[in-house]
Amino acid sequence: MNKGLCLTVLTAALFVSACGGGGEDGDVPPNAGPPGGHTPIIPGVPPTSTTVFTPASDDLPTAIQVDYPDQATALRIAANYELTNAPGSGPYLNYSTGQCSDATPGAQAYPSGRVTLKTLNRTRRATGDDCLPEQKITVSSTSAQFTGGNADMRVRGSSTRDAAQKSFRIRTKRDSVTGVRPAMWYGEDTLQLNKHPYDLTRVRNKLAFDLMKQIPHHQSMRTQFVEVVYSDIVNAPADAGPTGSLGLFTHIEKFSEHYVALRGWQVANAQVYKAASFNFNRKSAYACNPDGTANAALEAALEQEVGDGKNCPSIIAMLDALGNTAIPFSDTFDQYFNRNNYLTWLSSVILLGNYDTTTQNFALYQNPANGKFYFLPWDYDAALDYSRQINATGYADWAYGLGNWWDSPLHRRFIMEPGNVELLKAAVAEIYSRHLTKEAVRTLLDTYKPTVQGFATGSPDKDNLPGTAIQWEAEYNRLVDTIEKNYHAFLDSLKRPMPFWFTVVGNPGDPITELRWSWPRAFHPQGHAITYEAEFLPFDPADTTLPAGQTAFDAPGVRTVVRHSTGASPSLLGAQFPAGAHWVRVLAKDLTNNTSTYAFDDVYDTRTRHGVICKVLPLNTNCPGVQ
Repeated sequence: MNKGLCLTVLTAALFVSACGGGGEDGDVPPNAGPPGGHTPIIPGVPPTSTTVFTPASDDLPTAIQVDYPDQATALRIAANYELTNAPGSGPYLNYSTGQCSDATPGAQAYPSGRVTLKTLNRTRRATGDDCLPEQKITVSSTSAQFTGGNADMRVRGSSTRDAAQKSFRIRTKRDSVTGVRPAMWYGEDTLQLNKHPYDLTRVRNKLAFDLMKQIPHHQSMRTQFVEVVYSDIVNAPADAGPTGSLGLFTHIEKFSEHYVALRGWQVANAQVYKAASFNFNRKSAYACNPDGTANAALEAALEQEVGDGKNCPSIIAMLDALGNTAIPFSDTFDQYFNRNNYLTWLSSVILLGNYDTTTQNFALYQNPANGKFYFLPWDYDAALDYSRQINATGYADWAYGLGNWWDSPLHRRFIMEPGNVELLKAAVAEIYSRHLTKEAVRTLLDTYKPTVQGFATGSPDKDNLPGTAIQWEAEYNRLVDTIEKNYHAFLDSLKRPMPFWFTVVGNPGDPITELRWSWPRAFHPQGHAITYEAEFLPFDPADTTLPAGQTAFDAPGVRTVVRHSTGASPSLLGAQFPAGAHWVRVLAKDLTNNTSTYAFDDVYDTRTRHGVICKVLPLNTNCPGVQ
């Protein structure tokens, strides 16, 4: 996570946003004005200063860099099974579905009434945390810095719980007298062991955090390659699950009191939250309890990790201010955020290509000395052009650049401020040329390779690797050029209008009276005029078999696209629609640059289709097989 050493802190709050995207989760901000047509906002004249990052009184002190000593090799730990009986009451994990649905522990899921590694490996995303199995182990290592002892082991992660090879959390047991968990590795009582099963290279997360260690205003997280060797002499082999080496994992620091203290922040009254879905929209469901803690809706978005959680009123005040356009944005930003930190974080996620940072995968540290929120990084295994890895799913076109963050009121209002597009452009260029260089990437990859290649080309890792050994080599080498590619994608995104949302006016099943696309309001980073074109293409059931990343507009065949130019007007009346099942797309066009942008919206048939909807016109009824 990010920056910051705060030696004068009296209280601290940290927020983390966990893995999501898009604006479907955000209410229209209060006082945002009517959603009707607007003239595009002009970005304005760039600031006269040629220095992007100048020292400021609200900067956090330079962070102390305390790292693990050996980043080139894997820490080898032994995890030995200890007898773990199934919990005394359910619900229990169902072996077939991975859901918490069984009233009694099934023999397949809980052999001989026990929790084993076989049980853990049946965990799915559907399990949630309601009956997440946990087993007892003893853990040890030959490393002099590692302190072994009794611990618990469970599966960790969200979508990765569905993978064949799991990620694990190993946490020491509390001392029976003191109630404190003893540390096992550089003051940490928890190992967060990520398999990164979908990343062919297995290094994207570590590479990103190691690169970010060099960037000012933006403290990184410590990471460590780890090999887990597992044994079970208690259970029959068929019941124990896999034994021997479980392969390569990457440990990443956990938000904890130790994490806070190590960075010089005061531990007393510190708050740590992990946000599962948080994009700075002020949802009407968010509220604070009388004791200052978050209600259930806000707690679900910002899951508490450390502290008493009684800083909820400051979160609500910040969200209310961001949603109130009657307050000048510069006043709101200066009150709640630090310019150097914000520019560094946004520039870094742009260059590292961590596009899954709209509602998750970032953190916020609140400095109680001034009440401001400082961005910190979190979870980069889908960064560095992962979406173009073999067998991966690509993002919408607008996501590869500035449009990715356009649905967040914080990022949108910052970008819309006169001069801030050029300011961000200069910040990205500076971090790209000084810190996130091709040479820095190549050096780290060369350091990792002897360790990682041995695991990636051998069992058990290669058995479920999303590619062959030759493909691993090619993808690993491709990482060198991804930051340069992301940089140019960002520059290219400045030539296009920002994306927007469709609004279909008409109740489901009734005729559509109007199609609107007026939120967020029209904006072009270069201040160019924006015009719109609504397109209609007859639906063919075969369209649902098109490859990922394509829509029917990419393969119309002999079909004719009906086009309606609306000029600057962000709407089209239903009387102008063609009749029958049609794909519908709206393009925001810049005639100067000859560029266009489609909407945030997408639908699903057999694949996600970006920027389109499909209706049996004139009715507000979905096309067959499209939702």
